Amino acid sequence: FFFSSRRRHTRCSGVSWARRCVQETDLYTKVISITPRYIVMNKTNYRISCKQEGDKAVVFDLQSQQFNYFHWIDCRKEKRMSIKLHEENREWEWSGGIDITTVGDAPFLICARDDKKITKYIKADIRTDNSII
Repeated sequence: FFFSSRRRHTRCSGVSWARRCVQETDLYTKVISITPRYIVMNKTNYRISCKQEGDKAVVFDLQSQQFNYFHWIDCRKEKRMSIKLHEENREWEWSGGIDITTVGDAPFLICARDDKKITKYIKADIRTDNSII
């Protein structure tokens, strides 16, 4: 499980622009780069769902080895993400909130819905990446 945190901007999503001069003329153009702040990559063997903690709306589902851009449904709420595993034979609860704004490892447990003693230990690897799409 891997998160890439693009920490260049202070809002929920990132927009930056630069003023550039075209060579040999006095023309100026604006270059606008829009970058997602968070990218979630599913490195587990399970299909997962992701959402903002405490929110009912699921942001997206990811199959194993897929990635997608994560955004906060409500920027005023605490910026913590919840994960849910999907398996054919078992129903899983949503994880507790995972702080994806801090770089480093974030281990968490997910409990089975029918038996809270059955758990899965998962580690989120949160990294910073300054590239632009």
